[in-house]
Amino acid sequence: MKKQLVYMMICCLTILTSAMTCDWDDDWEANSDTQAGKKAYDYVKESLNKHTDVLALVYYFNKYVRQETTEGRDSIDRLYFEHVKIVKEKDIYSGKQRYVMRNFPMDGQTAEYLICIDADEAQQSLTQAGTQWNVTATVNEKRSSRNTLADTLLCNYQITATADNQWTVKASGTPKCMFYFREADKALSSEELGNYAESFISIDNDFSIDIDEQLSSDKSLSWTTFNIKGTGDMESVAEPKMRMHYQTEKPLSMFYVDHNYTVQPHPAFFGLVMWKEVNYHFLTFWNEGCINITVEDSLEGTSDEVKAWMSNQQVNVEYMGETNTWKYW
Repeated sequence: MKKQLVYMMICCLTILTSAMTCDWDDDWEANSDTQAGKKAYDYVKESLNKHTDVLALVYYFNKYVRQETTEGRDSIDRLYFEHVKIVKEKDIYSGKQRYVMRNFPMDGQTAEYLICIDADEAQQSLTQAGTQWNVTATVNEKRSSRNTLADTLLCNYQITATADNQWTVKASGTPKCMFYFREADKALSSEELGNYAESFISIDNDFSIDIDEQLSSDKSLSWTTFNIKGTGDMESVAEPKMRMHYQTEKPLSMFYVDHNYTVQPHPAFFGLVMWKEVNYHFLTFWNEGCINITVEDSLEGTSDEVKAWMSNQQVNVEYMGETNTWKYW
């Protein structure tokens, strides 16, 4: 089973050029017993990090629209949106007013996010229990070593406030290629599937989010931690199908650091991480937590279990009875 899983992950799907590919090089050979488990974790993290990026931007947008004065909105804009543009426009399809957020990463590597929120829904902030926003987002990665089409996702979110700074979220993400081929009722050929070997359909994601804002004792530094519990499923576009189910055992703790370093969280979250020296391609960074992943073998009809628990310096992966530590650098 282990050899089959490795085959599916590494041969049938091309090696993932993930956010931290270069960071694992020194560990790869030494931790051969858990390579396949670590790869499953990479795929799940790659998918979820896009969702957490979008949700972080929605959170700060929620703070933005809550401001009743131009000065208040300008202050939020300066703090969190130095490289994000927010406009209010009419949807050409529905004719309704909506807010559109778009980030403009400066490094050419970080994903571009285009996030749309109905203006009428945004009139009621996500701080009041029962308030619901339906959010759509397009996530387009810009990494030159990846297939741009394969990494363009169309995502939908139903976000419901359960209390101040507490949300429940239903999320999905579909690669753009699947969306257009389904609309045309056309099946992808084997060759076309190969072009999207690293793409996953992200379905049935259910999150509960507890957001914690803190201010340093001297009030010179503020940061926001997102504590996320959830479950979800992923399925590869390419054949043979790789199906994965994930579930958090300990909430994932993450925080927002835009890739241009205009937002700096508390140094305690960094450990030894120096952001300007680390090749990290997301707006949210996972600081700690534990996640369980079940990987289904569509060829043999069996499954393997992976457990990964992380800190801001390393990830420990348990797979097939073996446990290895994978360092970020």
